[in-house]
Amino acid sequence: MKAKLEIMTVDESNVQASEEDLNHDWLDAFLKILPGIRNDYAHGSPTLYHTVLWVFEVVMEIINQLYPENPSPNASFPCAENSQSLSGHEL
Repeated sequence: MKAKLEIMTVDESNVQASEEDLNHDWLDAFLKILPGIRNDYAHGSPTLYHTVLWVFEVVMEIINQLYPENPSPNASFPCAENSQSLSGHEL
């Protein structure tokens, strides 16, 4: 019987971003995957992913930043004036 890895500790103090990481369009990748994640949760999916709580935390953070609980009276929403935002990506 093979031993199973149950815990893994990573020392992140010396993490260096590679050239590939720095050149990757992370925003574009996020914008491409987000509709699929949203549809899975909006319309249901027979699969329960092990990362479900993390996804809820990310979505909660996005919603809370877009719609703060107590916005200032002069605040405007990030996409209210034009649909081009987030480095020129279409919203």
